[in-house]
Amino acid sequence: KEINKFAPEGFDLSFHGIGSDGHRNGIFPDNQKINWKNRIWDLPKKRMVYGYKLPPEVNPFTQRITLTPWFLNKSKNNILMVSGGKKAKVLKKIIGKKNYNFRNLPAITFRDTNVIILTTKSTFSKI
Repeated sequence: KEINKFAPEGFDLSFHGIGSDGHRNGIFPDNQKINWKNRIWDLPKKRMVYGYKLPPEVNPFTQRITLTPWFLNKSKNNILMVSGGKKAKVLKKIIGKKNYNFRNLPAITFRDTNVIILTTKSTFSKI
């Protein structure tokens, strides 16, 4: 309710980090190894916030709350920060966008919005 009160049309600018597995904003890829599907993709449109608990096999195992992809994609401009040697592989996937979909690489789920990717020299040099 608070988000909708202050930003019903989305944010002007959103800053996102990603994990080395390609997740962003606590939206994790489906994990075939533990037979877990991220239900956030199947939520009805207009649902802005989603709370959930990761399976015990996922590290770190914790309860999470996140904005849904539907609402995140309403941001007019997005900054995606990719830094650290372990994230070079995922950066290469994001730039290439080949053979990946939103379920196995949530970091590519920006739709019809501006995205600026910021990275470190050391991360970029490894791709």
